[in-house]
Amino acid sequence: MIGAIIGIVYGVYKVGLSLRVIGGPNEWVLVMRNGNLTNLAIGLSSYRMPFDQVAKFPSRANKVPFNVSVVTKEM
Repeated sequence: MIGAIIGIVYGVYKVGLSLRVIGGPNEWVLVMRNGNLTNLAIGLSSYRMPFDQVAKFPSRANKVPFNVSVVTKEM
């Protein structure tokens, strides 16, 4: 009897671990349900439903140089 209870508790624990989503501190994590975005963040840590889709990709800051010329009356 105690062995069966321990087995059930262990099974519930394993299912809970499989539904957990953990992103690194430099990763975007997107959770989608039925094509709609339900949760997104950098370094997200949450739980998902069994049929949710999860996408992870790196986030990094890129420096994009550009020049701007403003036309004024003096020009």
